[in-house]
Amino acid sequence: MWIRDRRQQEQTLAGVTDRLHTFLIEPFISHEGELYLAFHTERDAEVIRFSSCGGVDIEEQWESVREVSVDVLEELSDGLLTELVI
Repeated sequence: MWIRDRRQQEQTLAGVTDRLHTFLIEPFISHEGELYLAFHTERDAEVIRFSSCGGVDIEEQWESVREVSVDVLEELSDGLLTELVI
């Protein structure tokens, strides 16, 4: 088994070597599509990014990502969120 063979074995990833001891296993659930939603904090605003073309390859579809910036003193409104999905 893949996990048994690698558990407590030293592995190197991105120049860091350590022992693997914890594995997260999720069931496979078939689905038609994925969404991308990300929150990014900047000095004076929160940036929300959304795309209906999500998934692990979002960087290859970055032109589909919409972004809205919310000032730290501004209240998040439905209008701002609408900008993301239209």
